[in-house]
Amino acid sequence: MKRATRKSSIGLEEERSSVGNFSTRFSLPSFVRRVEKLTDDQRNAIKKMGFGHLLEMPIQTLNKNLLVELMERWSCEKHAFILLPGEITITLMDVALILGLRVMGDSVVLKEDEPFSDLEKEYGATFSNRKIMVSSIENKLESIGEIANDDFARAFLLFTFGTFLFPNANGKVDSRYLSVLKDLDNVHQLAWGAAVLEDIIKWLSKKKEMNVQYVGSCLIFLQIWSYEHIDIARPSLLDCYLTFPRACRWEIVGHIKENGSLQSLRNCRKIR
Repeated sequence: MKRATRKSSIGLEEERSSVGNFSTRFSLPSFVRRVEKLTDDQRNAIKKMGFGHLLEMPIQTLNKNLLVELMERWSCEKHAFILLPGEITITLMDVALILGLRVMGDSVVLKEDEPFSDLEKEYGATFSNRKIMVSSIENKLESIGEIANDDFARAFLLFTFGTFLFPNANGKVDSRYLSVLKDLDNVHQLAWGAAVLEDIIKWLSKKKEMNVQYVGSCLIFLQIWSYEHIDIARPSLLDCYLTFPRACRWEIVGHIKENGSLQSLRNCRKIR
């Protein structure tokens, strides 16, 4: 891995691994536009499964400079960010407060030996390629229209996974999620927030160790987590300080002036 020596925006001058820039399939605008098309019955169906707070998410622009700074400060061994004042970790409580997702309960598990199902076949997956294109899921949602049935619920959650919660590098969703979504009455009992945190840690470590170009995971969570815990490069709080989920309590900024705001990172301080 390429080594770089420079003065970090969030620490002292030192030799460390440089993660460079990155690309991502994460697309909050796509998710929000899809949410705007939902009927009241469809919204109620999503709320019933435990994802209702995600429907309140506003469009936020990713601050890539800020995210790169965080990625460079990630410790794969400690699963923490190494900042000038010390280490700071991401917790399940952070996920619960920022996204409003359940973090306790049964784990979300995609089993390697999960039998190939008829549901997967319906979505175009095959036994040898258990992937579903996000674009095909979006087409399915368009064909479903305003109907609020089980097909809608599964398709919407798959779209949510592929664009917002668990986006990966290839624009596809693992079809084994359909096994998890087979019993929709049980979906709300699963620890989806814990799965989001696990996915974020996986991608942060993958970026640091392998310097991959595409970075998956719920990147807007990581950005808002930084707003919540580190007094740097962040917008103003809205008047309603107690807004829940906390992803909705920050001023919406179309394009953050990254170069200027990141200068303040040189005097970074935790507020946790």
